[in-house]
Amino acid sequence: MKIRPSTLLFAIVAAALLVWALGTFTGEEGKVRRQLDRLGTVISKSQGENALATVDKASQLIQLFSDDLTVDLGPYNQVIADQRQLTRAYAGFRQSREDIRVGFSDTQIELGDPLPTASMTTTATLSASGDGGGRGVYRLALRWRKVEGDWRIEHLEILEVLDGIESFL
Repeated sequence: MKIRPSTLLFAIVAAALLVWALGTFTGEEGKVRRQLDRLGTVISKSQGENALATVDKASQLIQLFSDDLTVDLGPYNQVIADQRQLTRAYAGFRQSREDIRVGFSDTQIELGDPLPTASMTTTATLSASGDGGGRGVYRLALRWRKVEGDWRIEHLEILEVLDGIESFL
């Protein structure tokens, strides 16, 4: 039985894709990506969520950040430097909005050498309805550090407002 060249080429491409997918989604890079997805889930809000849901999600948010966090909202001239400030800012943002959606794209990750650090750039799209609602697209830089086996955000910075209203946040 003779194997056709196109069949052999397909098998090689499929194997390469499998190796890439396993490395991307199961290794340290995959773990960092899952934490970013978790961040989007925690920031998002469905209509009808109450204050108890905000308290629960604020607790989840803090778990995604290291103790010595820095959130630099550059274009808005605001820096958040501790967990208490982050919790207050998060609760205030959620309070006046009925529905919040967050998505990430164009994500680039560079793992530190040696681990336990990672650098990331990503584009975040945020849309919200309610008082102060709107849509914004932001270029972000994040620095991650592995703490007790979990990847946590050490530094998050808005590098640029790509689209949307300047005062959305």
